[in-house]
Amino acid sequence: MTAVSTVELTVQEWRKIHDELCALQERRWAASQSPIAARPMTDTDGDGHRNLSSVESRIANLENMLARAAPVDAEQETGTIRLGSHVTVLWEDDGQETYDIVEPPDAAARNGHISYESPIGQALIGRRAGDVVDAITPSGPTRLTVISVDNPCHPLHG
Repeated sequence: MTAVSTVELTVQEWRKIHDELCALQERRWAASQSPIAARPMTDTDGDGHRNLSSVESRIANLENMLARAAPVDAEQETGTIRLGSHVTVLWEDDGQETYDIVEPPDAAARNGHISYESPIGQALIGRRAGDVVDAITPSGPTRLTVISVDNPCHPLHG
């Protein structure tokens, strides 16, 4: 049995995810009410709709994320790595890199976007600048030092 991990979200992040979920659910409902509902939505629809199966997949992912959401403790928010953080690290062997911690569907390591569920993402969550982090990656154990953490402003704390 796999343990269910929580996802720490600011109020702003929670609202963004919730709003996207509502929009996708409305799109799904509208498609089911359409006289052409029997025709699946495709990427080539005039309005650029996503394929219905990817909409369903994204809805499931967002629902799962909100079900696991835990509010960020305002005392720990500043300077602590979490979903949405912009992080600069110094790799023990490879130099300095900067990453954004993102949701799994938005991960693109080549573009500096790493999932909070990836081995490095999991190792970084909850850390602060100056922390030395050990992680197990597909290529083996690695060590890095957190150089800086930048978080978006919390809507209730400026």
